[in-house]
Amino acid sequence: MVKAWRRSTVSLSLLFLILSVSAQTESLDSYLKRTFTSIPGAAVSVISGGKIVFESGYGYADNEKKTLIDRNTRFELASVTKQITAMAVMMQKEAGRFQYDSPITEFFPEFSGFAQGATVRNLLQHTAGFPDYSELCAGPGPARNGDVVNLMVKKARLDFKPGTRHSYSNTGYDLLAVLVERTSGLSYPDFLEQKIFKPLGMNDTFVNRWSLPSLPNIARSYRTASAPAESPDVVNCNTIYGDGSVFSTAHDMALWNLYLEKNLIVGTAASMDEAYRPGTTTGGATFLYGFGWSLSDRRGMKEYAHTGGWAGYHTLNDRFPEARFAVVVLTNGPRADLDAVVTKAIAEYPH
Repeated sequence: MVKAWRRSTVSLSLLFLILSVSAQTESLDSYLKRTFTSIPGAAVSVISGGKIVFESGYGYADNEKKTLIDRNTRFELASVTKQITAMAVMMQKEAGRFQYDSPITEFFPEFSGFAQGATVRNLLQHTAGFPDYSELCAGPGPARNGDVVNLMVKKARLDFKPGTRHSYSNTGYDLLAVLVERTSGLSYPDFLEQKIFKPLGMNDTFVNRWSLPSLPNIARSYRTASAPAESPDVVNCNTIYGDGSVFSTAHDMALWNLYLEKNLIVGTAASMDEAYRPGTTTGGATFLYGFGWSLSDRRGMKEYAHTGGWAGYHTLNDRFPEARFAVVVLTNGPRADLDAVVTKAIAEYPH
């Protein structure tokens, strides 16, 4: 009995070792084919050494129509949008419209009674203290950024003194979109499309201006394989932009990463370094968030990343600037392990 038990244990151990080695050597493409066979589906791109080395789609953009996902399928970026909003703000700063430490009341005089001391930098790094706007999602119809501004005026308070805390804020990035509008004379969608997307060749990327976009090749979002995530509260908040509402593709986001690597959007490495600098509270506490980027390290490499999640969409843009390596993962369902995709890509592609 003892010998038989030992043989069984050895056999099981060998099996686990074989499975472990197999999992480690499985290619990124094989892993994605196995993982994203239906809903959620995914589009993935990998950038290494200044080139796009991988891009493909898996699963369905529309489960009912069986529309397949490809590298040009459009997904809602959700909070990955924040790095694009931050870039628009940086472009306006470089154009001399303001400084990062300019008081926002210069551009939002309606906040003068309660937001003294809040700066553009506070908005960028989630230290301004503006209350959440999500109650607008339960309103009678689609909300706009002007409604966010009006709600803040109605509340007439901050949750904490600017600079004293780091607290993730969607409201702050919606106000940054309004800042871009008030200092450029363009709407936020027009600014991004004219100043960023078109010049960079991001031809399938756009800002959602409607409650539900009707453009082609858009991945529907799903809570489950049979339940689209298009509830009234989602529809009502789809038209608020800055914190989200940019739709893009795996290919276009690969282009975005290539231009970030070359510092060709703002124009200088010094300008971009500001975006990747950890923040500090007035009390001296450091937090690892720049301008639309979470900052960390992985396997000895600097890592600049941001995830997004909204109504069934789950997204990730993950950059390793010193290694000249980046991974984009866009999904339309709730069960995706985005980090596992990055791990597979790191294992497979030289950097």
